[in-house]
Amino acid sequence: MFANLVPQAGYSLAETTPTSGWDLTSATCSDGSPTVNVDVAAGETVTCTFTNTKRGSFTLKKTTDGGVDSSKDILFVLTGAGLPSAGIMRSTFDDQDGVLDFGTGNLIAGQTYTACESPVPAGFTSFWKLDGVIVTPYNPDATGTPPEDLGTRCYDFSVAAGQARAVEVDNSHPGGDPRTIGYWKNWNRCTSGNQAATAQKN
Repeated sequence: MFANLVPQAGYSLAETTPTSGWDLTSATCSDGSPTVNVDVAAGETVTCTFTNTKRGSFTLKKTTDGGVDSSKDILFVLTGAGLPSAGIMRSTFDDQDGVLDFGTGNLIAGQTYTACESPVPAGFTSFWKLDGVIVTPYNPDATGTPPEDLGTRCYDFSVAAGQARAVEVDNSHPGGDPRTIGYWKNWNRCTSGNQAATAQKN
């Protein structure tokens, strides 16, 4: 409380967010004044309210045929508001428990985020659950010209204040979708993805 203020306009209030993992989401005053220019009249009491919102979190557990396989090099990328422009990237290679760490308290409440798996090995399906509920991932390359399937699967989700979202992804076979030539160019293990150079050399 600030008492005994001289009646005038131009008082300014600001808040330093107390800890990381929180956002200042609103700041209002009872008389309609902006917090950077509070107008206090004689005998008036103005109440200004600052609202902080806790950020959410994201964890992902990856399995193959129901078990953790740390020999597979599958890349997951998390993108969205407040994250690095390239997103947060994590690989399953040499990950013994299958749980990928994307940080804690770094997702802004009310924002939409995208998690992508690349590549889903040919012949495998990508089965996703979000907070224990089955969801259907999409192929982000299906809308290209021409449409392709490069083995990438993504899912969009939002986060509420302080919410911890948990995704489980299992690749299992037999199954899988047909792949376009772009997949084999980039991911075929036989030639390390260098088909174009090999063909030209031959």
